[in-house]
Amino acid sequence: MVALKRKKATTVTYLNGETVVVLYRTPIVRFNSERIILTHDGWTTNTTKNRMNQTSKEYGLGFYVYQRDFQWYVGHNGKEYLFKGNTVTLER
Repeated sequence: MVALKRKKATTVTYLNGETVVVLYRTPIVRFNSERIILTHDGWTTNTTKNRMNQTSKEYGLGFYVYQRDFQWYVGHNGKEYLFKGNTVTLER
């Protein structure tokens, strides 16, 4: 697996105690020791989903983003969360 920092159009920054993964101009994953915030900002593409899942793997965050019946979901700690709007917030 190629590290996120080496993926096209993807940057990883650290800001105010959070790690922020940006795809193009959208901060798709933000996390710290207390929470994880996933945002697709309307870009429900395979690339967005893949980068979110790669972030989870690379940083050991334990979530998985998937799609069913045209709707996006997140699996985390044995629970399923529905993207309501553009964002899902998970407690760590």
